[in-house]
Amino acid sequence: MKNDIVGIYILAKHIKLKEFYSDIRFGSENIYFTSFIYVFINSIYGILINIIQPQKVYLNCSPCFTESYAKVNIKIHIAPHIKELIKIGRILFKIYRNNKDGVNNESNRFNTKSYGNNS
Repeated sequence: MKNDIVGIYILAKHIKLKEFYSDIRFGSENIYFTSFIYVFINSIYGILINIIQPQKVYLNCSPCFTESYAKVNIKIHIAPHIKELIKIGRILFKIYRNNKDGVNNESNRFNTKSYGNNS
């Protein structure tokens, strides 16, 4: 698990984002809840943009106080080089191989000893 998290961090570090588009529309009849969600989404936007630092950013958040619904549309444009794609492929293969070995080890966790005729 720890190696997977480190691998995902290294993977995210190699990916450079060119453009980030986000359109979130949500609503609830509870005014306080809708206001809280609006402030929460905008604070997440601020943290996210400081971390990923794309060249172009479009963030839209539209609350509605009369209906209960949620619609999210997110588009991410990346432009990796061949060298970065090879590094990403290696990291994904390591994560896949580690998870594959873990599944095989967990398949025998039950006691399969027979206690006579169970029919």
